[in-house]
Amino acid sequence: MPGASFFYRIKNAFSTDRTYAKRVYAHVGYYPKNTDLFKIAFTHRSAQMDLGNGAVVNNERLEFLGDAVLDSIIADYLFIAFPNKDEGFLTQMRSKIVKREYLNMLSQKMGIDQLLVSKTSSNTPRKNIYGDALEALIGAIYLDSGYQGARKYIARYLIPKYINLQTLMNEDSNYKSQLLEWSQKNKLELVYQTSADPNRSERFVASIRLNNEIIGVGTGSSKKEAEQHASEKALFKVTAPSS
Repeated sequence: MPGASFFYRIKNAFSTDRTYAKRVYAHVGYYPKNTDLFKIAFTHRSAQMDLGNGAVVNNERLEFLGDAVLDSIIADYLFIAFPNKDEGFLTQMRSKIVKREYLNMLSQKMGIDQLLVSKTSSNTPRKNIYGDALEALIGAIYLDSGYQGARKYIARYLIPKYINLQTLMNEDSNYKSQLLEWSQKNKLELVYQTSADPNRSERFVASIRLNNEIIGVGTGSSKKEAEQHASEKALFKVTAPSS
C-alpha cells in the first residue's frame, strides 16, 4: 500500500470529498474510504498529473495490481462455484471473464466510462481504456479494503449484477480449437510457441505463426490460457473480412 508520504504529495492534486465517494458508489457500487485511490484508478495516462521529480499519477500501477487480484479472485470464486468441473473448464471460464473485450464491456455497463478522466481524442483508439480502468478499480478496492474486501465486492456485487455465468458457459470460446479447425480446412500449418513471460513472474506468453508470420500473441497465468488468448487474436485476424 502506498505510504502516507505518497498521498501527502498528491493532496493538492486530489481532494477527498464525500461527493466524489457518492459518485463512485452510484456507478460501481462501492463506497471508498480513501477517494484518492479511486481518482487515481480513473485517471488515464493521457490525463496523468505530473508531481515533479519525474513522479506522475495515472492508473497504470493500479491496473497492474488489479489484474493480478481479479485473476486470483475469479479463480477462487469459480473453484468454489463449480466443485465438479475440471481444470480445463475453470481455465476457460476465467479466460472468458478476464479477457480484455469482456472487461471493456463490463466497465461500460457499470458506468466507469462516466468516471474516467482521459484526454484521448475522438480519433485515438480507446478500446481498452475502460477495461484497464476496471482492473485499476479492483486494485484500488484491494488497497482500500484488503483482499477480502475485494473478494466480497466481486463475489457479492460484480458477478451477481453484471456477469451471467450460465451465458458464458454456453459460449463457444475454445479459440484454439476453432483456429485449428480453420487451418485444417484451409490446409495450412500453424506453429504454436509458448514459454514463461520474461517480464512477469508466473505468467506465460504464446505466439502463433502462419507461414513464418506471427498472427497472434497472448498471455495468461497458464500455457493453456496464453494459447487461448493468442488463438482468439489469430482467429480474428485470419477470418476478418478483407478491406
